[in-house]
Amino acid sequence: MGDIACGKQHLQLEEFAAGVNAAWMKQWPELGLYDPDAVSGWGEAFAQVMKATVAAGGVVHFNLTGVDVTEALAGNPDLFVGRYTEFELQQIKLNPDWLRITKFYLDGRVLTDAELVALGIVEPLDDARDPE
Repeated sequence: MGDIACGKQHLQLEEFAAGVNAAWMKQWPELGLYDPDAVSGWGEAFAQVMKATVAAGGVVHFNLTGVDVTEALAGNPDLFVGRYTEFELQQIKLNPDWLRITKFYLDGRVLTDAELVALGIVEPLDDARDPE
């Protein structure tokens, strides 16, 4: 399994991950995507997971259900405590390699590029994303 899932844990992240055949955060250490004893915080762990996902040719399945995207993108991109999902969204938006491999979902369906532009996740004609 090379795909990972991100989203609000309390909103059935485990079930979402299973539905898209991806690993969710509690599975990442056992899959060797990061070593909890060798990282200094969630920021470093998430970066390791994303680099491993890119290297494996995986896809990030990001469930935006329950996420206030406008508020998330306006927050401090260096702060993850208390806003893990929002931090992950910002990190993906800021990294073209990570953005390129991410599919965003809302209420169970994949969002279009036009919807992602409207949410402010991608810029119009952003060449960081592969055409669908």
